[in-house]
Formats: sequence, structure tokens, C-alpha cells
Amino acid sequence: MADDERPWLAHEYPERPFDTWTWLDDCPSCLVALKAEAAARPRRVLCLKTHFDRVLVTAEYLAETLSAGRPTEDLCYWPDDWVREVFVPARGGTLPAPARWWSLTLWEEQQRAGVTDPHALRAVVHRSDDR
Repeated sequence: MADDERPWLAHEYPERPFDTWTWLDDCPSCLVALKAEAAARPRRVLCLKTHFDRVLVTAEYLAETLSAGRPTEDLCYWPDDWVREVFVPARGGTLPAPARWWSLTLWEEQQRAGVTDPHALRAVVHRSDDR
């Protein structure tokens, strides 16, 4: 396996653009790397692997949240959930603009409820900061 084909933490190479092998921890250097990624590629999708869910967020939204001194748990759909890992998903992932947040659990709940209209989904996916 080549060096660029194995997992790496953002604080190990803070100037390196994120790729599908990038992981972040909660250290200040990873936040610096995240801010640089968000400035260069604000729509880059990151996955928050939580205890109950998988949440996708844009680099820009995650950087804004952490820069404001808020914990990653503020981005969880479930109350009392916690973030176990933060990484770039292997398949990259995209969120339709202007969405910056998406929850697998919420999507599954909407599917079971019969909410399939893309406009309704987009409205819910564009999560406000007050939740």
C-alpha cells in the first residue's frame, strides 16, 4: 500500500488536501487543517460516525461549528448521541446545495413515514443552527 493510500490524521499533514483516507481528531491542529480544507473546498463532505447514526456535514459547516467552540455532538440528530469518528467517506459523498447536514437516521425515518418528495427532504436536510 502506497503512503497516500492509507488512513492519515489531518494534523499529521495540515497542508495536505483532504482525501478519502483523511481522519480528524479533536486536537487544535486538526481544526487548523479543517479550516484550511473548508476555505479551499467548503462543500467537501465529512462523515460523523456517531453511536446511533451516520451524519454527513460539509467541511464549512463543521469548521464553523468547531470554531464557535461548539462540540461535534451539536451536529448529532439524536439527543445524547456522541461522535465516535470523523472522516472523509470512502465514496466521497455529496450534499445537494444548499444542504450542509444530513442524517441517515432522519432519512430512514422519513422513508418509513412516506416522505419522499425531494423538496421536503431538502428542506429538512438544510438544518438550522438552533436545533
